[in-house]
Amino acid sequence: MALARTIRRRSRQGRNACRAATTPGGDLQEGELLLWRAVALDPDDPRMRAMLADVLRLSGERDQALAHAVIAMGILERAGSGRELAHARGLVATLR
Repeated sequence: MALARTIRRRSRQGRNACRAATTPGGDLQEGELLLWRAVALDPDDPRMRAMLADVLRLSGERDQALAHAVIAMGILERAGSGRELAHARGLVATLR
């Protein structure tokens, strides 16, 4: 139960970090750090993986971004929404 709360909290932090990192004047490094933590807590969360891939792409880490986008896409192909899967597929296509 406590782990689930921690994962949900980290997920919210990750979303906020991604928004902050991708807006003008946002802190890309802090956003990336929080997203790495969120992925470490729940490696099967495709949303955190896709957000991390977006931030890594912005940081110029294309290979790592592609790896996380591919993982997110794989998870979403098994059990995800069409919108999230489309985003992951688009991200993979952009990074290849």
